[in-house]
This record gives sequence, structure tokens and C-alpha cells, in this order.
Amino acid sequence: MGADKSQIESTQGEDYKMTQQSDAVTEAIHSGDAPNSRRAVCNKALREMIDEQR
Repeated sequence: MGADKSQIESTQGEDYKMTQQSDAVTEAIHSGDAPNSRRAVCNKALREMIDEQR
């Protein structure tokens, strides 16, 4: 998502180390694919509203 991994790792230590899993979670949140992300919740509510009007 544009973060400088080497800078974060050198200043934050092991607890904040980025991994392939953390990258995947970040991407899912950003794209709205994470089930509890704000975008996913809004998209679900919008789909439900559209379905109700059909």
C-alpha cells in the first residue's frame, strides 16, 4: 500500500514486521474484500437496499 517496509522494520521492531499475511490482510481491507472492513459493510448495506427495492 506504499509503505516503506525496510523503514518500518528498522524503526518498529519485530512486533510490527510486515509479512505476506499482513500484506494480504491490508490489501483485502483496502479493496473492501475483508468481511468487516468499512467498505465491505457499506457495500453489503447498499446491496441489501437495492434488493429491497426490487
